[in-house]
Amino acid sequence: MTETAARTGAEQQEPPRSTWSASRPTLAVHGHFYQPAREDPFTGRVMRDPSAAPAHDWTDRVALESYAPNAELGNFERIGWDLGPTVARWMREHDAWTASLGETAAGSLCQSNCPVVNATE
Repeated sequence: MTETAARTGAEQQEPPRSTWSASRPTLAVHGHFYQPAREDPFTGRVMRDPSAAPAHDWTDRVALESYAPNAELGNFERIGWDLGPTVARWMREHDAWTASLGETAAGSLCQSNCPVVNATE
C-alpha cells in the first residue's frame, strides 16, 4: 500500500498489465518535400552552385541524396507526403525515374485509400 493510499484509506490500482504492455507506440511520419526555385529570373537557368558539389545545384544534390534513395526503398509508399510544385516540376524535367516512382507510390496509395469519384457525373 502506498503512503497516499494509507492516508486516504484507498488502494491505488494500476491498469491491468495486459492493457498497457501490449500497446505499442505509434509514429506518424509526413514528408513535406519542398525546394525553392533556383532559376535565375533573367535567364531561366539554374547556375552551378559550388557549395552543392559534386551535384550541379542543391535541388540536384537533395534529389540524389534524399528523393531518389527514398523512392528506391519504397518509403513514399509507407509515409504521408506532399511534393512542392518546384520540386515536382524539376523532377519531371530532370529526374523522371524518381518522379515516376513517386507517382507510382501516390497512385498505389490513392487506389487503396482515396474515395472513388465517378467522372461521368
